[in-house]
Amino acid sequence: MDAVWINFLYNPLLPIGILFALLAVLAFLVSLRGFLSGVLYVFTLNGNDDFNKAARTRVFWGFLLLVFFWSLWQVFLWIGAILTGGETPPGLAVAVIFFILLLVARWGANFLKTKVD
Repeated sequence: MDAVWINFLYNPLLPIGILFALLAVLAFLVSLRGFLSGVLYVFTLNGNDDFNKAARTRVFWGFLLLVFFWSLWQVFLWIGAILTGGETPPGLAVAVIFFILLLVARWGANFLKTKVD
């Protein structure tokens, strides 16, 4: 048991990575629930389009959460590389671009929501 604690304290990125993986799974499940509940409309075409707004919202927020958790994980890897003197993770530039797009998408969603209401 001592080896587990020593490894945990020596390499804290492992439990942080496990936490991010669990959060990403939850975000994916949110997105999947929205997708699966909205895709049934394609096959039934029952004329009731009201429930599709909630499905699209779930897909949108699930995707935004996935991008957020991935970008945050890349930042943690970058901080770990700085502290240990390792090389910069290769996905850092893409994570920064995705994070900026995430902020723009969230701003756009809030802007459209205020325009519609």
